[in-house]
Amino acid sequence: MNRKILIICIIIVLSFILLLFSKPSQIKQKNAIQTHNKPSISTIQPNDNPPVEYNVEQTKKMLDLVDHRRPLSSMDKQTRDKLVKLKNPLIDTTNFGIEYVSEPDEFMVEIRTINIKTAKDETIAWFQKKGLSQEGICHLPIVFYLNSDTAQNLRGIPLKFDPLPLGC
Repeated sequence: MNRKILIICIIIVLSFILLLFSKPSQIKQKNAIQTHNKPSISTIQPNDNPPVEYNVEQTKKMLDLVDHRRPLSSMDKQTRDKLVKLKNPLIDTTNFGIEYVSEPDEFMVEIRTINIKTAKDETIAWFQKKGLSQEGICHLPIVFYLNSDTAQNLRGIPLKFDPLPLGC
């Protein structure tokens, strides 16, 4: 239950950050400065139009994976045990970055490109190169999220972001 609450809190915090740094809010702040008015509550408001919508069903599935861990094969468990001992970030590229978060015991993948499929494919290839099977990749769990710049660049594109690896 604590893990579920932590995941929900992470999603809420990420959503709040995206709302806070959304372009309409920045424009209101810029206009307030340009007119030499002090910003007030009425001129600075969080945007209630998030840049990207998350796929609700896949998000629920992700929470279920965190709350109800599936067993890993012995090879996948050995690989996972090696990965969790590495220093964060486990890998840091222009398209994605991976960090292990000990509580709730999951791998968080920050997507840094609007080409989400490429970033996910590269992430999966990295985990497979380390020795994980497709089943292990689905059961670790691995959670994807968009960094704020990527989310802003995707604003207006009809997209329901899936926080799980492809095929999971």
